[in-house]
Amino acid sequence: MENTAIHMSPNAPRTNTKINAQGSELAYIISLCYPESGTLFRFRPQNDYNISALENDELWFSAARTFNDPFDSLCHIDITKLSTAVFKVLGIPDHIKYIDKIAKCREYEKTFKDMGRNKKVVCLTEDIYSNLMWAHYADSGKGFALEYEVEKMTMALMKGDLKSPVPYPVIYSGERYDVTHDAINWFKSVMDKNGTHSVDGLLLVKPVIRKGISWGYEKEWRIIDVSNYFGDDISYASLPFVKPKAVYIGYNTPKDYELRIIDICKCKKIDLHKIRLDNDGNKSSLSSVPLNLWS
Repeated sequence: MENTAIHMSPNAPRTNTKINAQGSELAYIISLCYPESGTLFRFRPQNDYNISALENDELWFSAARTFNDPFDSLCHIDITKLSTAVFKVLGIPDHIKYIDKIAKCREYEKTFKDMGRNKKVVCLTEDIYSNLMWAHYADSGKGFALEYEVEKMTMALMKGDLKSPVPYPVIYSGERYDVTHDAINWFKSVMDKNGTHSVDGLLLVKPVIRKGISWGYEKEWRIIDVSNYFGDDISYASLPFVKPKAVYIGYNTPKDYELRIIDICKCKKIDLHKIRLDNDGNKSSLSSVPLNLWS
């Protein structure tokens, strides 16, 4: 087990090709309870569903299995190590030829490998001025983005009875989360009549906040339904009453769509900004200008 804590500022790239064990990840997660700025952003493509969500203060959760990364929330498990541990507990000779004799080992393998895929997630980011984020998640700049104050968002989600309303920072790694140790501990805790074996309290969180290094530009944070509040068979669900601090209109947003956003923000007294392409100098960057609707 790797016990050395990872020390990074919230704005540093969250990458580590050797992150694998429980201690370092736990220390890292705890050290980043809230983003340094106190706010996070959510990009939205152009469609009527997202306009309705803005109008009704809804925050929509999606199952991780629907995301664009096929490895998202997919765990690694060493079936040989798991089977060996199961054999020892059950008193079966420790030999590789017995692996396929116990169907439960294969069931455990599938359960733990896929356990993060059905978790419902809200994806947020630290960076409102990311060209790639606007391109990938806001319909090439035709959509909009919402800014949330994390503390107020957490309180609203708690009122919605979500068991884990705090956003977690995504860890970018060259390896999938290895759930073998957790699976063995879980099996031992089930078999342990004296209750001396415990299960990691972040077991349902860690697989869902691990992504490949190539996704590091997203600077992502996630709110996760660890309690299965919405149910495994639901791909999309929402909790109401999460009002954004501000809305950012994209640089390519069509005029009619922009006017709909403006009307909603004016009615709800939400600060509004317009993203623009910077033309000064030779850098490709974005900035924003405030749209004072009621000052």
